Parts: sequence; C-alpha cells; structure tokens
Amino acid sequence: MKTKISTGQGMAPIKPWGLITTDKFYNYETGTVRTFFGIVEVYSQGKLNHSNHTRIDFIFNGRSFRRTFNKRYSKKYLVTLANRFAKECASGQLLDKKTAD
Repeated sequence: MKTKISTGQGMAPIKPWGLITTDKFYNYETGTVRTFFGIVEVYSQGKLNHSNHTRIDFIFNGRSFRRTFNKRYSKKYLVTLANRFAKECASGQLLDKKTAD
C-alpha cells in the first residue's frame, strides 16, 4: 500500500488550540499554544493587588521572540495573544531595520 504525502493544498487550516494548565493555589497558567506559524509558550501569574506578569515566547526561523506584560490574562485570551504574537513575528513586524541582520 502506498502512502500519499499531501502538499498542503486542499487541507483544512490549522485551528489554534492551547494546552494550558492552571494552578489555583499559586495562581498561574502555563502551557503551549499551537498556531499556524508554530508553537508558542505562555505563562501568566498574579492575584488581585499583587504582582501580575504574563510572558509569551516564540521561536521562528532561528530567532527567539519574547513579550512580557504587567497583567494577568485568562486562558482564553492567552491563546488569542499567542496567535497575534506569532503572526507579528512571522510577518516581520517586530523586526526593526536597525537591528535586522
């Protein structure tokens, strides 16, 4: 039996999903989000009236990108942020002409 290798044409688009776990005792969410451009790592922590922190990491074409926020976000919004961030990185919007190789 031969196996047909798909070229990607006619395939359904990749839908984003996240494997994000919550620790209610320590008040944080961490996990990975699959995007069209690759895998994004997310971490968010904080409590009301305490230090809040969110970090998003993405590697694309051999470059590492990181964005931090001084706010805690929900699981659902972490997936949205990860998708937006990956799209910005892949489209080159984050690269400054002065620092580009």
